Amino acid sequence: MEAVTESTAAVADHGRVMVRSEFAPLRTVAVARSQFRAPDEMSDSEASFLAPEALPILERMLGRDHGDVYPDRQRLWEAERENLCSVFERHGVEVLRPRMLTDTEKAAGGSKGYANFFVRDPWFTIGDIVIEGNLRLPHRRREVLPSRDLLTARALEGRCSYLALPQPAVPDGAPGDLGAGPFLEGGDVLGTTSASSSATPGWRPTPSGSAGWRSCSPRWATPWKPFASRRTSCTSTVPSA
Repeated sequence: MEAVTESTAAVADHGRVMVRSEFAPLRTVAVARSQFRAPDEMSDSEASFLAPEALPILERMLGRDHGDVYPDRQRLWEAERENLCSVFERHGVEVLRPRMLTDTEKAAGGSKGYANFFVRDPWFTIGDIVIEGNLRLPHRRREVLPSRDLLTARALEGRCSYLALPQPAVPDGAPGDLGAGPFLEGGDVLGTTSASSSATPGWRPTPSGSAGWRSCSPRWATPWKPFASRRTSCTSTVPSA
């Protein structure tokens, strides 16, 4: 989640969580894992953020784990994360890692699949409120679990409020139905000194009935190369005193 400003840190006492701006020296960061199993099927609305040339990549993965379909890309993906951790550590930043999904959690995803690779999206902090959101795509609904222990340890032991959104409704199985919201993704919220949140350029509102934002960028069209130019949803700055 967002970093604490220097001015805030100067007056903060032990255990306080307060975020006034994301644009501040980075102290602690959570770097995501690299786990993804695609759903058995994806509707046009679920895959609408992908570029057309990325669709064949996804089609090969339907119902399968990314590492089983693309083992070379999986190794590069994991190495990219490890290299990123090394960069942070060289600059004195504390690095936290979410745990891996358990076999039980993977199985609970069923035909919807599972994900554990964008640690920033399930969380954000505004002021002294740590917020656990809800992700729109069904295969990502449990993505919060591997990082929950990390974030709740800071929030529940700190001087702040911890808010979790109500769970979205279970889809009824109709094509394209994702269930009713609320949906709110922290990867698209920035804390600033002048406003509580703002939309990141290149992002647009989700379909009617949801309360978050979703990406327009063709993530799957980007090759997995260490330190390639890409959004850093794989990292989440952590609230601290």
